[in-house]
Amino acid sequence: MKKLIIPLLAILSFAAMSCKRGNTDDKDLLEFVRQTVKDSTGTFSLIKGYHDIGSLGTIAIIGEPEKSILLAERFVSSDKFDNIDGKVAKDGLPDFSGESFDVILDAYNDPYEHFIASDTDSLREAILRNVIAAVDTACYITPFNKDAKLRKSSSKIFVLSSSLNSLYGQQDVDTLFKMAGKKAKVISPVFAASEAIGNKEPANVVVWADNDVAQSFVYQKVLGSRLAKGSKVSVIVPEPLGDVSSRLRSLLAKYITEGKDPLSVLILDDYGVDIDALYLSVESIRKELTEEDYNINKLLSKNFRIIDPIDALTESCYRMMRKENRFTHNIAYPKARFFQTEESESGDPVLIGLSDRYMSAEIGQFIDVNTVAIKPFYVSEHN
Repeated sequence: MKKLIIPLLAILSFAAMSCKRGNTDDKDLLEFVRQTVKDSTGTFSLIKGYHDIGSLGTIAIIGEPEKSILLAERFVSSDKFDNIDGKVAKDGLPDFSGESFDVILDAYNDPYEHFIASDTDSLREAILRNVIAAVDTACYITPFNKDAKLRKSSSKIFVLSSSLNSLYGQQDVDTLFKMAGKKAKVISPVFAASEAIGNKEPANVVVWADNDVAQSFVYQKVLGSRLAKGSKVSVIVPEPLGDVSSRLRSLLAKYITEGKDPLSVLILDDYGVDIDALYLSVESIRKELTEEDYNINKLLSKNFRIIDPIDALTESCYRMMRKENRFTHNIAYPKARFFQTEESESGDPVLIGLSDRYMSAEIGQFIDVNTVAIKPFYVSEHN
């Protein structure tokens, strides 16, 4: 697969102030950070110069192309809250009115699953580079001419679209910014899901996921330290074929055979599954029309609920921005600008601007974002 881009300026190195080094776990410090810390210019200088821009700046969505596009669609079309008082109630207005999104499609490293078996450090480094690119105010028009640059905004919040980054990458971003005396606002799927679950009472959690997420143990490792004592977390890969209802039943059948306690939370970590169809499938089981439904329903707790990590991410971002007064308060539709990591002539990864188009790996063509959005994207043209 074609390698993806990481902003050249993102390739800049970090350098941490010596007085901050004692705040990091040197044993787990990424080699990329060690090397960049030695350079007093470049990337670390960029991070040290990063200002808390408050309501200014963009919301960066970073990760594998397909997931990032789907996540951007949901952010742009989200209408879950009343924009006046912040209560959970649709008001007919986009939750992120006036905001601009920089969607960084990490084609250079896609898919992330190939890192899990043997090279998670490279995945950690990739996320760091992409976050640095989101901080930078410049990228490239083409991967073949480093003099042809494009101006962009710096991001105020970094949303990581892959669950794998909740374990591989997010902590490194936090560490890097702390070493520069800064604080990064980073949101990722597993942490957002844990917020949605809460930690007041023990929860029996099952995660619907693909093999790469299951093999990473990211949910067990992150949720295990964040949920209430006594909580249990299982990750199950449902049958790959069939409609949503049949796949749900295959997942619950696997859960039943393991003799688990009543299930209280199902996390849907599969961006390709129709969440509405999943809710309808659960409603059908609740009606107990068959003996199979009856047996499955016995294993669902009275307060059983489904958590969609995408929905959890939008809520986590909205509440963070409202709490810290980070909304632009502009009267406008949300806008999205697309960027993609690609390989340059020298073999280095660089970030290029795609304007209102992105490359579809499925058909090998550029696609206008308006043809794929749940609701039309309001695209900001590059100047």
